Amino acid sequence: MHKKGFIGPIGDDIPSLFPIIAGIFIFLISIGFIQSQINARNEYIDLRDDVLQVSYVATEKGYMSRVPDLASDFDLKCSLVKEIALKRQLNFTMILKPFCGPVNVNQFFAVNPALGSYPARVCSSFTRHEDMDSVGSGDIEFGDENTVIMSFPMATDCGDGKRGLAFISVAGWR
Repeated sequence: MHKKGFIGPIGDDIPSLFPIIAGIFIFLISIGFIQSQINARNEYIDLRDDVLQVSYVATEKGYMSRVPDLASDFDLKCSLVKEIALKRQLNFTMILKPFCGPVNVNQFFAVNPALGSYPARVCSSFTRHEDMDSVGSGDIEFGDENTVIMSFPMATDCGDGKRGLAFISVAGWR
């Protein structure tokens, strides 16, 4: 006896195989997406750890001295940080901005505070500049994604045996 519409043992199961195959396909795509998100997060955590290590080297004493006729602490830290960044394949920019003299709290948190006449010192994995005045606003470029910027307060020499507040910012990217 022939049954009308009977295709065969596999033929009747074909309509039920499509949802199963689609479900497996969606499951594998979601696993791949989750894996890519985990990898991106791990790369960011590794970058953050590397910038934290560089920041630690730069701020371990909490004080940056400027001694005439000798290399300043900033220059020494710059060379150490360059070595570490090279080993970790990290691009970085380190900026030290001293604020010598009285600090007006209302101006300190303003958008464009005018705090002292001491130039910022810049150290980068690409070049090193003596002061921020020689660096144009477009000369320091960070990576497009996953740039980590950390800022820390420091003490610094202001001359004549005085010490003042300084901020050191370290930015790292790959």
